[in-house]
Amino acid sequence: KVTDDAPYLGIAVRVENFRRQMDFIKKHYHIISLEEAVNRLERNETFARKTIVVTFDDGDASILNHAMPLLKELGIPATLFLTVGPVETQEAPWFELLMNAIENTSLTALDLRQYGIGEFSLASQDQKDLAVKRIAAYIKTLDRIKRKEFLDHLSALLPVEEESRTLPGEGVLSWGQVKEMKKNGISLGAHTVNHFILTRLTPQEAEYEISSSKKMIEERTGAPVDLFAYPNGSKGDFDDTTKRLLKKDGFRCACTLSGGRRGDLFELGRVCINENVSTGLHGSFSKAQFAATVSGIFS
Repeated sequence: KVTDDAPYLGIAVRVENFRRQMDFIKKHYHIISLEEAVNRLERNETFARKTIVVTFDDGDASILNHAMPLLKELGIPATLFLTVGPVETQEAPWFELLMNAIENTSLTALDLRQYGIGEFSLASQDQKDLAVKRIAAYIKTLDRIKRKEFLDHLSALLPVEEESRTLPGEGVLSWGQVKEMKKNGISLGAHTVNHFILTRLTPQEAEYEISSSKKMIEERTGAPVDLFAYPNGSKGDFDDTTKRLLKKDGFRCACTLSGGRRGDLFELGRVCINENVSTGLHGSFSKAQFAATVSGIFS
């Protein structure tokens, strides 16, 4: 996400910081599309020194409003891995609903000890931010059924008044906006239907999440889709079964959010970029910190 608001959940970058990040890689890196990178990997070709690919996950409208104009201005190709469920229904993803509930509750404490994740103070903004991060990390460990049960219980504990249902970010992309991004040079990849962690689903459920996300993007945009990114993307969030399903559905690659595995197109490593990776001790943009992060030193 690229936002005019305060970054949240470690997945957003302020607009001004995003510009500095893109200016930096434009100056110091050879930027190519993910499609070109995959083509070269399939042919065992070498890459220019300091080659980099830019990708986004999910489908927040801020990517259209803030990221795409700058990418177009700088001539930077990028890929958006789309979680199609929220685009299709225009309902916010669970993690934004979680943030909304925590942000707008009048409660000053939240007791989730029955789930083994403790009791949270919500008296300050910092405490709310910490609660969101820890609860989100817990939700990611749940399978489809347990996740729904937990979220339903959390919704009952933290009811949100109708007038307070303002979500962070700028809403979910529409299919019309997705097609607009495609016309402006953003390539599309699949990121499942519901952003479930695939290894916590049955093989049949995982196959639905994979194949349906591909089919829906292709039907709604008319563009072929053969790029994929694993939800969450850490070790344990994908396995050999997941890779087999992707290959069966015609995908050419899959991206992680871990270091990846050399030579495995279905375990391509990525570095997660957010506000903090380029912010120095005094809150200003740090070229050194950003350079170290992008280079992969920290991961």
